[in-house]
Amino acid sequence: MVILEVKGNDRIAIEAFENAEGINPAIMSSRGISGAAEIAQIAIPLTTIGATLLYNLVKEHIRAKRYVKVKYKDFEISGVEEEKIMDFLTYMINEIEKHERKDKEKTKKKNEKEK
Repeated sequence: MVILEVKGNDRIAIEAFENAEGINPAIMSSRGISGAAEIAQIAIPLTTIGATLLYNLVKEHIRAKRYVKVKYKDFEISGVEEEKIMDFLTYMINEIEKHERKDKEKTKKKNEKEK
């Protein structure tokens, strides 16, 4: 899972993941003293669809100078480091695609053996 952290009132990011097909995000909000959501964290499964949507959304947020932070395992990258965060997300997408290809090959070989 990757955690995308945005401002609590950032409906663009929250709705993008809520409405995306094939992604079942967990969305958590922290509330301030006033009761308003200050930060929203969106837990996104590591799939090609999730990573691609994350990449596009982060890129849009950085260009619009909106608050964004990506957390993955021990890594935490904020939107002020555009080149680093985009390189990281590109790497992550490539890794996911590589693992998905391997899984498809294993399934194909397994199916051929069963015939």
